[in-house]
Amino acid sequence: MAEIPGRILALDVGDARIGVAMSDPLRILARPHSTIDRNKRSVHLLLELCKSEGVKIVVVGLPINMRGEIESQAQKTIEFKEKLALEAGNRKLMLEFVLWDERLTSVSAERLIQGSKLKDKNRRALLDQVSATLILESYMNSISLD
Repeated sequence: MAEIPGRILALDVGDARIGVAMSDPLRILARPHSTIDRNKRSVHLLLELCKSEGVKIVVVGLPINMRGEIESQAQKTIEFKEKLALEAGNRKLMLEFVLWDERLTSVSAERLIQGSKLKDKNRRALLDQVSATLILESYMNSISLD
């Protein structure tokens, strides 16, 4: 019997919040999961989620600019991913980390939730989750072509 590959977690990392999306165990569906506040506990919370849900790959959206250059927000995202990977290693969690081009995901996510009557805070949280889901879908589509 074939082994189940394990879930993929995708993150849309911002200064204040992190949008989280997760695949099913067979890596067929991507769905929004949650939005967490970015603070001292966010690395711990994300790694606990990876452990409890059987995550094998963490895809971190990299906000490079339209010219393909890494600017300040992308550098902050890289540093967050490195901190997450270091702590995962310290906890002996066998996770693969992938930086993934997220250009235009926020624009696409905004279009998807356009017209929702959510209050501003709930709208931002949903936008972060939808952005993470689009990152995850893009990554999953690329690996299904392999």
